[in-house]
Amino acid sequence: MTVSKKSIIGVIIGIVVIVIAIIALKPRGLQGTYTSTSEELGTDTIVFDGKNYKETVVKTVNMFGNKKTYRDKYTGTFNVEDNEVTFEGKTANGATAKLSKDKKVLSIQNGQQLIKKE
Repeated sequence: MTVSKKSIIGVIIGIVVIVIAIIALKPRGLQGTYTSTSEELGTDTIVFDGKNYKETVVKTVNMFGNKKTYRDKYTGTFNVEDNEVTFEGKTANGATAKLSKDKKVLSIQNGQQLIKKE
C-alpha cells in the first residue's frame, strides 16, 4: 500500500483547516451569566455576550408594610485584561471588577461577588 504525496498534502491541509476553524469558533473574552443575591443589595445579574454586557439589579423594599420592587437595567461594553474587567458604560457597582482565574467568580468594587451560572 503506497500513499501518494497528494494524499499526504490533502490530509495535512484538512487538519490545518480544522484547527483554524476550532480556533476561530472558540469564544473569546467573557461569556455567560453572573449573579449575586443578598438581602441588603437585592439580586444583581450581569450577562456577558461577546463584548457587550447587560446588568439587571432587582431590589424589593418594604415601606410601611408595603413591598415595592425596583428594577434597574444597565448596558454597555467591557474589556478584560489580566483578570480585570473594565465596564464601558453605566453600571450599578463601579467601573471595574476582578475576575477569578477560573472565570467563575466576579468580585465587584462594592464587595459583592457574582457567581457564574453553569
